[in-house]
Amino acid sequence: MNFSISIQTILLHNQTPNYQQVLQISTFPQGPLNKLVKKQRNHALSPFENNKPKCILIIYSSFEKQNPLHPNDLPWLGSFLQNNNYTIDYQMTKSLKNQILNGNLVWCVYYNPTNKHPKNNKLKR
Repeated sequence: MNFSISIQTILLHNQTPNYQQVLQISTFPQGPLNKLVKKQRNHALSPFENNKPKCILIIYSSFEKQNPLHPNDLPWLGSFLQNNNYTIDYQMTKSLKNQILNGNLVWCVYYNPTNKHPKNNKLKR
């Protein structure tokens, strides 16, 4: 797995503070998706959250660069990944979803710059 994408609730401080669900990525990816990823300050949602990372990586819209992608954008993101030589590893995603307690994992993804699928990767759901 090169990276994972998950749903995260964050506190955005634009004009007024508001909570928003966004698509978080585990690391800066290789390939075209890299241009859509930005580091974002991760404000605590409550005063009891002491162990949260100070910054997270969020995927932003290619159309409205100031707007992060949210769960409703997953169909667009899936098409973007497929059209740009990324492979969603459904078996790994399913396996990790069963092990992760917060349940926010969406996909485990590989980047294939040569458009070849990784070894032993079956695209079955």
